[in-house]
Amino acid sequence: DIVEEEEATGQPQPLVAEVYFGLGTLLGLDWIRDRILELPRADRWQALARAALRDDLYRLHRALTREALRDPAPSGQVAVEHWYQRNEAAARRALSVLADVRASGTFDTTTLPVVLRELGSLAGDA
Repeated sequence: DIVEEEEATGQPQPLVAEVYFGLGTLLGLDWIRDRILELPRADRWQALARAALRDDLYRLHRALTREALRDPAPSGQVAVEHWYQRNEAAARRALSVLADVRASGTFDTTTLPVVLRELGSLAGDA
């Protein structure tokens, strides 16, 4: 993902990596990935649903990274901060949905797609 976004944005790899991991931390994307990877794969449909969620998350993470790299910034941290400032209302809403799902303790193919959809609105995917 980092290499693809380096090529797509023309930004140096260390900056892309800093933004990628910064957004992942800020938005809980690693936590979401871990919940997706924990989903059962007892049959073909469960495996396909899990794979689709995982692919959607990775695509979303790349899109958010690209969006944060759109404006020049001296560091990845500053790029993430500027991105957050531009998207604060939507980011707070997405983080609230994520907090609700975390608090519910239910992480499945009904709750995780809702979180991804809400986060997708930050990348213009909604």
